[in-house]
Amino acid sequence: MNSAKNLIAKQPILSLDEEIIGYELLFRTSLHTNASSIVNNKVATSKVLSDAIQNFGIRKLLGESKAFINVDRSFLLDKVIETIPKEHFVLEILEDVTMDKALVSRIEELYNKGYQIAIDDMDLSEEMCSNFSPILPYTSIVKIDVQVAGSLERLQKKVGQLAEYEVSLLAEKVETQEVFEECKALGFSYFQGYFFSKPQIIEGAKLDPRKSVVLDIIGMLQNNEEITKIVGAFNKNPDLTINLLKYMNASATGIKMEISSIQQAITLLGRSMLSHWVTLFLYSDLVTTDKNMSALMETVQLRAELMSNLSKRFKKDDGKSAQKAYLVGLLSLIDTVFKVPMQEILEESLLDMEIKTALLEKKGYLGQLLKLAIIFDKGNYKNIAIILEKINMSVMELSTILSKSFSTVKMRYS
Repeated sequence: MNSAKNLIAKQPILSLDEEIIGYELLFRTSLHTNASSIVNNKVATSKVLSDAIQNFGIRKLLGESKAFINVDRSFLLDKVIETIPKEHFVLEILEDVTMDKALVSRIEELYNKGYQIAIDDMDLSEEMCSNFSPILPYTSIVKIDVQVAGSLERLQKKVGQLAEYEVSLLAEKVETQEVFEECKALGFSYFQGYFFSKPQIIEGAKLDPRKSVVLDIIGMLQNNEEITKIVGAFNKNPDLTINLLKYMNASATGIKMEISSIQQAITLLGRSMLSHWVTLFLYSDLVTTDKNMSALMETVQLRAELMSNLSKRFKKDDGKSAQKAYLVGLLSLIDTVFKVPMQEILEESLLDMEIKTALLEKKGYLGQLLKLAIIFDKGNYKNIAIILEKINMSVMELSTILSKSFSTVKMRYS
């Protein structure tokens, strides 16, 4: 398997009208087999969740549908489960989980917090029904394996026993039209199986989780999220935190006091400057007083300075526009950093639509500035006279802005 790739399988879950209402997400280690040997269920679930949220992107993977993920006892009792966005995921309790007082109490707690609970691979045996009966009041969906549930008559009798509970029935392993029709007649609401689709294995480029967290922080800073949330995001990335505190304590910032916390750094540096610094962290760890700037960082900083200065020229009293323009310039090469298309990076980011549109489509006010910056830093002056005429700018004025931008970037690291 290519270590630079992530694999995940998804199998659709359909309604009576054969509309997709969700997908079961499954752990996979190979593109060539539709099953994987799972040694540790908790590790497998964690990998599926991490890939779905960070590497593939929930919207891209699911659209408007929900994801069913397998959870075992240890995962249910772990507090990390409460970080899973309940609007996107259904917790599917594995069939071999043994219920006890502590686990029933935990499932009730999760239910009261808004999590949707399903039971996986129910065979409707007396033993399994007895085991799961304490949590049926908190269960939304019971998945019944129609391959092992026995004859149609037995299935009909057992399904009737669940009628007193407010649960929807999902028929698993539906492999023929005949079984599909029988299950509809028995009152099943949802269906899953090879008759509709085998699990589809999806291969995705691996996004560095550290860089994904950094992109989230940029969005939070831009959207004026509460400081506690931003600090929490920094806490997930010790390298970023250490480098920021080093940077803040360096003479380059002009701040003459020891910095001992991220909250203090945000207050002193300001959200806009911190956002710019964090963006540079995506390109390089050389963000303190190191003199060696990569060519990539030079390019991206020149674009940022150029866009900021152009924005000040066109919107002279609007400091916010200049800050946004600077951020767009800094972000304009993150696809090079992540090594995946810009579209995939921005799909799950918290950046506002104006910034996303500028980066993806080069449209809008910021998009036009980015177009200019790219032309200038690439030295592509073929149509420069036409552009200058459109934006009502003289060659002399452009020369002054370019000179100022070049000087600022060179001076910062000299």
